[in-house]
Formats: sequence, structure tokens, C-alpha cells
Amino acid sequence: MLDMYRSGDPYLSFAKRVGAAPQTATKQSHGDVRDKYKNMLLSVQYGMSPLTLAGRIGVSTFEAHEMLGQHRELFAQYWAWSDDYVAHALQTGVVQTVFGWTHYIGIIGAVNERSLRNWPVQATGADILRVACILAVRHGKPEVRQALRWSRRLLSLFY
Repeated sequence: MLDMYRSGDPYLSFAKRVGAAPQTATKQSHGDVRDKYKNMLLSVQYGMSPLTLAGRIGVSTFEAHEMLGQHRELFAQYWAWSDDYVAHALQTGVVQTVFGWTHYIGIIGAVNERSLRNWPVQATGADILRVACILAVRHGKPEVRQALRWSRRLLSLFY
């Protein structure tokens, strides 16, 4: 996965890896294939169904299902982790980031699995931002202090 991102064009790189585009393909020569796979790769992050993906990129539901299956096959280790993460969350009713941000998922039958799969990415991003703000304040960045004051004020209006 990292190699595809390091290639400079992860969408076309993915298409090449699964045989949807020749190894010599470029954005100019195979733009339509690249666009289809770009949409698919971004859709995977949000748990888009084959039916919705098919409508978005103008292919059959079967083809969209095959494209999503290519992702699951190529990144089997990621999907095993993601499936285990969801299973663990459903068993325990709780998810947590490395820095300890805890989310109790509530009534098990009412859980949105797509949100649950997306939670570690969103929450880790929030953790990274929080640590960056703390470090900026500690190292004397006054504009960050001001921004934090305003964000606390805004949050106090809603919570």
C-alpha cells in the first residue's frame, strides 16, 4: 500500500497492480481507468456498497463488486485487521486510540459498521492534531494559543 502512495499516483498504481491498466499506463493514456479506480479507492474508506459505487462510476454492480474485491484481495492484511477491529469493538462495546481517547459504542444492534471502521482513522487524526497543538503551545507559538482560546469558546456554546 505504501509503495502505491509513494509512486505519486496511487490510483493508477492500484489499477496496474490488479491488471486493469498496463504497466506503461499514464494519467494521460489511461485517465478513464485511473478515474474509476480513484473513485473506488476513496469509496473504500467510507464503506461504499457496490451498488452505490456502480452508480457513481458508471459501471455494472458486478464490476463494482469485482473492483472492491480486488482491494480486499490485494490488501488482505489490512482487511483482516479492520474486520478484527470491528469484531472486537462489537464484543467489548468500546474503542480507543493509542493516546487513550475512548468511545463507547452504545447499543450493539444500533452500531453503524462503516462508522466503526472509519473511527480509528478519524480519532487518530484528532489525536495527532491535539498533540501538535500541545507541542506548539509548549514551544511558544502564540497564534496557536489564541486559536485554542477561540475553539474552547466555540465548543462552550455547544457543550
